[in-house]
Amino acid sequence: MMTWQDAGQPTGSTSSGLFDGDFSWGLVLLGVVGFIALVIVCSLGFIARMRDRAAERKERDANQRAHQQAPPAG
Repeated sequence: MMTWQDAGQPTGSTSSGLFDGDFSWGLVLLGVVGFIALVIVCSLGFIARMRDRAAERKERDANQRAHQQAPPAG
């Protein structure tokens, strides 16, 4: 009788054992790597938004200075 594990394993290949069993260090490692990737992506997005706001602020300040220094029309 063929079990599910036998059917999923191609002939001639070996299992690394990384994801075998109930508690696996492979799953822990996968979770940690996924969490680190999530933190990096969120941090980069936050940094990009902060830089964008700083650029908008500089542009607004430059526009205000330009309007204050411009001679009155008329």
